[in-house]
Amino acid sequence: MSEEMKQTGIPKGTPMISLPAKPLKPRRPEDVEKARVLAKRYLTVPMLEKMIIQKKESKEKKAAAKFKAPTSPEEFYERGEKYLNGALCAVHFQEKSKYYTKAAQMYAGAGEYQDAPELAKQFADLAEQMLQEGFENAYAEAVALKNKALSADDWFYAARAFERIPGYRDADAQADFCEQKLIRLQSIKAPMIATVLVLVVALIFGVVQYSKTDSFKLNAAKVTYAMGMDSLAANFLENLKDYGNTDTLLAEARYDNAKNHMKAGQYSDAASVFQSCGDYQDSVQLMEECSYYAGVQSMQAGNYKKAQKQFANANGFEDADTCMLEADQMLLENTPIGEHVKFGRCDCILLDVQDGKYLLLSAKLFGKGAGTTYHNSREAVTWENCDLRTAMNTIYLDEQFTTVEQAVIANTEIQPGVTDQAFLLSKEEYEHYLPVMGEKKANWWLRDSGEQPNTAMFVSCDGTVMEAGYPVDSTSIEGRPAFWVQFH
Repeated sequence: MSEEMKQTGIPKGTPMISLPAKPLKPRRPEDVEKARVLAKRYLTVPMLEKMIIQKKESKEKKAAAKFKAPTSPEEFYERGEKYLNGALCAVHFQEKSKYYTKAAQMYAGAGEYQDAPELAKQFADLAEQMLQEGFENAYAEAVALKNKALSADDWFYAARAFERIPGYRDADAQADFCEQKLIRLQSIKAPMIATVLVLVVALIFGVVQYSKTDSFKLNAAKVTYAMGMDSLAANFLENLKDYGNTDTLLAEARYDNAKNHMKAGQYSDAASVFQSCGDYQDSVQLMEECSYYAGVQSMQAGNYKKAQKQFANANGFEDADTCMLEADQMLLENTPIGEHVKFGRCDCILLDVQDGKYLLLSAKLFGKGAGTTYHNSREAVTWENCDLRTAMNTIYLDEQFTTVEQAVIANTEIQPGVTDQAFLLSKEEYEHYLPVMGEKKANWWLRDSGEQPNTAMFVSCDGTVMEAGYPVDSTSIEGRPAFWVQFH
């Protein structure tokens, strides 16, 4: 330490400012002495530490004053409103859930003030629901990224998506799986690029004699097809001499591509590509198998609507029909009355729920395709002995539902002595459920007889019940099946 520092009393270790090389103008002795006094008073390490502590304490006091704990019901209620404003500004579902939880706590602290008890319960439930739905949606998005992943970047984003929901379901294991895929792709990325570059150079410049052979053209077609360049692959195949039919070769390239998707666990993509292969080798069987496993993945992700379609395409592979029924049930349990929902292959409207039973009404009409109307001859007839009843409980059920699904369609006594699985609505049922089903721009039968014994009532295009009826053999009116579903 210099003698000057000792004289001024500046502690050892105090940072010193380097003076510029250009000499400064000489200062007056009194100014120099004043600067030394100020340095001694303020520019010491303990003093600087004290100043930092004081500044921190000042910030904490201001924060405490700004967010002091509420004491009165009015203050609790007002603080709850502030947290709700915070929830509106939040972006991430976990952050929103925290704000709603805090708002619920504040409203609970307000006691019986105004509507505080109701708001406390409402936002506590909302916080829990938002957290649950948020994790479910985030997991579904992560699974979707994983299922579509092809490149290293795709696997990277899939891994990050699972890492954002640690501990939820099997997100940690899925993140590790995606990370391993990423590492594997990165390890082969350079050789792949080199291979493609060799092919491109051989293709453009013709410097490699191998590029002129049919073997090269076939391999190049497979590579370009796998990269999504179908037209370029077709050009390679068209220039082959001794390798047979181009369509067969392209099917082979598609088949190999689909198998690669299948090995990577990308079952949805694999099923689509296998389907494009037609009946090439065992493409149909592999398409059904991949559809089944794609459905399992969709069920795990909570995408029950997509799972329905995939299990239907699985065509009974393993327990696909049972899994499809599970997807049907999950969809029905989460569908509000009056909304459209798929059951089996049928697009329906949910009319009613009673004691675990679901009343569904087909959104589409039935009759012309089966070659039947209410009755195939103009004669006195009732619902009990008409042709449409027979067709709906045989042809319609077999066309729209698997055997497993038909087993949960309840036998319903719709009138004394008459029990059906599928039936037409009566006039009273139609008028009762009209508010939730809405109108349909078509003419469709009701099961009640009209004024004449050879007529039946129907609903006109404008939603009016035509009680006088219309001849039962009319081909301009079709049936609209309804049925109750009860899961065991």
